[in-house]
Amino acid sequence: MNITDQLLEYSKELSVLYVEDDDVVRETTSKILSRFFDALIRHANGKEGVDAYKSANFDIVIADIYMPVMNGIKMTKQIREINSEQVIIITTAYNDYQYLLELISIGINYFILKPLEPAKLMDVLYRACKKIHNERYIEDCYKNLEDVLTRQTVELATTKEQLQIEIKRREQIEEQLRVSMIEGDDIFKRVCVAFQYAIIIIADSGEITFWNKAAEEMFGYTQEEAIGKELHRLITPQRDYQQHIEAYEYFKQTGQGDFFGKTIELEAVRKDGREFPVELSVSAVNIYDKRQAVGIVRDKAVRKQNVRKIKRKHNLPDS
Repeated sequence: MNITDQLLEYSKELSVLYVEDDDVVRETTSKILSRFFDALIRHANGKEGVDAYKSANFDIVIADIYMPVMNGIKMTKQIREINSEQVIIITTAYNDYQYLLELISIGINYFILKPLEPAKLMDVLYRACKKIHNERYIEDCYKNLEDVLTRQTVELATTKEQLQIEIKRREQIEEQLRVSMIEGDDIFKRVCVAFQYAIIIIADSGEITFWNKAAEEMFGYTQEEAIGKELHRLITPQRDYQQHIEAYEYFKQTGQGDFFGKTIELEAVRKDGREFPVELSVSAVNIYDKRQAVGIVRDKAVRKQNVRKIKRKHNLPDS
């Protein structure tokens, strides 16, 4: 079964709110969406999107970041205030990395890089629709289970064998829910794995809990080598180690710090011992009710090379 058939299996009964200010992109993408969703509402800015959301229920919200009147981030925050469980897909350009941490902290489910390619769009839509289907299936299972428990409690109030059967069924459904949550977490990780910048998550202990492919390439450590290691001992120059440890201890106690909420420049160390300049953006997030730090790291030298390439391409002078 190809991706089109797979998506159609889950999408037809779902409704979509699509918000995009670019008329050409909106019309082109809407043609694709209308193939899979019978209920599709389109708007050109975040304010219109919020107003539409308040007047109707939507299974999926798709929005751009840069829009007039109200941008995608503000729109998403207002929608999250109305429904914290809303499935939201953000379309973003490569240079939107500075917003990634804020969007992650809001709880965005999926990201699609622009320009939107039909195959990638359908893949993300399939995963989003399947997630909704699985969650509703689990809700139905719980409801059916409650109905069964209520009925059989009346009929077999003191029957030990029946109680054991229902307990076992409840545990099986709870396991399905746990697996679904893990799959949702895995979606986030797959997004980060594909991202061009190094993304690192560390627990309040200072140990690395997530290390994407870009981090492997940047620092030379494989995921197996990095996970569970203390971040600062792994990539911080020895002369800066104590300062970074003290800063992280302050973060653990207060949830704040000089590194958080902005981009800073500092030196890092590769596995082979070579130092190199990086740009670091750090945000504090709660994952499973535990405070953790999410960092996005860019190799400063690589960024400068990319800037020079763009300038040469457009015949702009180097400054």
